Amino acid sequence: MPYEYRFMLNASLETVWYSWTQPVIMRRWVSCPDFWQCISAGNELLEGGTFQFELQGRTEKWRRKVEGRYSRIKAFREIHFCIQKQLLGSIFINRKTTGTEVIFSLSGHQLPFTDQPLDVEGLLARFILECEVSCQMAPDAALLSWVRNRIHQQ
Repeated sequence: MPYEYRFMLNASLETVWYSWTQPVIMRRWVSCPDFWQCISAGNELLEGGTFQFELQGRTEKWRRKVEGRYSRIKAFREIHFCIQKQLLGSIFINRKTTGTEVIFSLSGHQLPFTDQPLDVEGLLARFILECEVSCQMAPDAALLSWVRNRIHQQ
């Protein structure tokens, strides 16, 4: 049974989408400070496309590459994905009058390469912070335009 998290963000739908999909932003919130940091991220945002994170341990000298694949994308609305061919996840993003609603689900809390539980709440807390801090800054219009055009070409 998947874990589901629902929350409202004080950020625009575009800021939430950008924070979820842009590697430079993803690196900042795809971390587990007690165990690892994300040292690189890649993202091919299209159905069948892949994403990758390289994680480096904080206390141990280890590195792991985490890979996933997108199975369904609806631009600025939803993303469905699979991590390491084991964890299924999705994110739904909805514009509301009071902000942006996010519904995130994941099929489990255990990454296959570590005995440490995946701190989903911590990841989402860092994601929320990233979105709400980012909305205080003007997003790069050219980058947002590029993202929109790439998604709409699918």
